[in-house]
Amino acid sequence: MIKVSQLRLRLLRGLMLAVLVALLALPAAATAAPAQSKGFVPFTAKNGCLDQRTPSVFGMQVYSPMNKNSPYFPFFQNSGASWVRVPVYWSAIQPDNAKQYNWGQIDALLNVYNTGCANIIATIDMAPAWAQAIDGSPRGPIKQAQMGNFVKFVQTLVERYDGDGNADAPGGIVVNYWEFYNEPDFGANPTEGNGWGNYGSQYAAMLKAVYQPIHTANPNAQVVMGGIAYDAFADAPGGVFIRSFLDDVLTAGGGSFFDVMNFHYYPAFRMDWTQTQGTGLPEKIAAIRQKLADHALDKPLILTETGWHSNAPKQNPSSEEEQSRYVVRFFAQSIAYNLRFSIWWMLHDGLTESGYQFANGLVTDSAPPVAKPAYQVYQTAVNRIARAQFVAALSVAETQDANLEVYQFAEAYTGKRLYVAWINPVESSETRPLSVAGSVATIYSKEDTLQAVVRDGDANDNDGAQDGKITLPVGSSPLYIVMD
Repeated sequence: MIKVSQLRLRLLRGLMLAVLVALLALPAAATAAPAQSKGFVPFTAKNGCLDQRTPSVFGMQVYSPMNKNSPYFPFFQNSGASWVRVPVYWSAIQPDNAKQYNWGQIDALLNVYNTGCANIIATIDMAPAWAQAIDGSPRGPIKQAQMGNFVKFVQTLVERYDGDGNADAPGGIVVNYWEFYNEPDFGANPTEGNGWGNYGSQYAAMLKAVYQPIHTANPNAQVVMGGIAYDAFADAPGGVFIRSFLDDVLTAGGGSFFDVMNFHYYPAFRMDWTQTQGTGLPEKIAAIRQKLADHALDKPLILTETGWHSNAPKQNPSSEEEQSRYVVRFFAQSIAYNLRFSIWWMLHDGLTESGYQFANGLVTDSAPPVAKPAYQVYQTAVNRIARAQFVAALSVAETQDANLEVYQFAEAYTGKRLYVAWINPVESSETRPLSVAGSVATIYSKEDTLQAVVRDGDANDNDGAQDGKITLPVGSSPLYIVMD
């Protein structure tokens, strides 16, 4: 894996975010709702929301200026995502001094998702210039003299969006998950200044300062560690993230002052975590859990950025098909390895003029936007496994093949055995045999297209015998296999 290419992917992504943030206030044209995949029952937004969607593992990041007339709003609303990750910039709400709050833009943005009944995770980020400990470093430490103002801002923010009827925003917006900075393990670069990466003890002190005020304002609130990149480390050529940051935070006692651990994962960094042909996500989850355990901590985990692109730049070429294969892999693994939720980065493509070459969106940024194949695959995954009961990951002893990855679920309404299966690597053109006990297997593609109904011993049963099990070919494009 070429480390320079990996780093370029992350740095360009950071530059693109700056462009998208600048566009948050721009109006957007209306569009018709996208077509639904077979069997999907779309959620219909009402004027208000009595309850958020039942939380599932499925979420996505949205940066565009979202309102009900946005061309992207129907795609979000009909995706089936139950979580949305939204940036909240201190610098935009309190730009000039420590006395005034400008709530209008963030009220409007959060209200769109609240009335759409999405569960919101809000990322507090970007200190205003007057509060930056290091000039030109909004992503980094806060002046000690301004920490009290930051705590006041955070507590006011949390109270405003707790839905308890006291000092609330219009519309009764509810936000219970509060993340502190995006990729706080970032070190420094000439474009973005300094992050928190070299200041782990200060980050821990910041969490300590806000933790109790947040829970006082909203007893239901969850204080979330900023999603750490935890790769492309600065001690390797071209890296910008500080390897010791998490240890530094935890050694300074920061583990007592967040409720949920949070990280990011992209398969461009797969080889940092696994020597297998798999995604590397399970191994990174295990490494982070072990790091917490080393500090006598056991926290729930969330994944607030993961994804892959559909285009084919020179660095890490891909395709729409390959992108859609990753959708099933990441969310099935997120359930299997007990993540509370995962955020696909992102709903729609970014702007090519920002210099970011990678089309990670499930939807294009064309006018009008168009759903990619991965969008329907996301919808299908929601339908198939969001409410299913996870049972087990099949072992190599059971699959008889280290590159055959299989997860067993029980369907939510029927209780039938459901297997989600694929072979690694993601670009493989091979198939491998999978044998499962049962008399009838109904096989669906990742797009939810019926592929076959196979009966024990019939012509499509690859073991050729009526023996109480069915043997099927599995390729790198994931399958849903329902057993009777």
